[in-house]
Amino acid sequence: MRFYGFGNMYLSSIQQGIQAAHVIGNMSAKYRNADSDYTKWANDHKTIILLNGGMSCNLHSIVEHFMEDDNPYDWSCFTESQEALDGTITSVGIILPDDAYLTATKMRTLNSKMNLFGIPSWEIELYEIMNSCRLAI
Repeated sequence: MRFYGFGNMYLSSIQQGIQAAHVIGNMSAKYRNADSDYTKWANDHKTIILLNGGMSCNLHSIVEHFMEDDNPYDWSCFTESQEALDGTITSVGIILPDDAYLTATKMRTLNSKMNLFGIPSWEIELYEIMNSCRLAI
């Protein structure tokens, strides 16, 4: 399992990391259930991948995608206060199983959606989002 964080491109690398930590804190409060994927990730995995999520409008689109009923994964976001950054979403995060990374890699290297039979369209869209974002550096 891996935590994927999508950070606002206008933040520095260290700020994107700090904002992802805020998302992880929100997930801790949101998924207190011992059976949650978040708890399994926090106890056993702890791998964090930080991606450049683009501008605020891109982060809003990611949040909208994660809010869909088809999303089976634990996720959260962090929004700064109105006073600090005018209520801007600074980071969005999701916990994904290892096969999500492998499937996204396959899509990227084949540059195609072919051979993805049986994968729900919601997940294919998620992999497209992942593949459109570079590592945050």
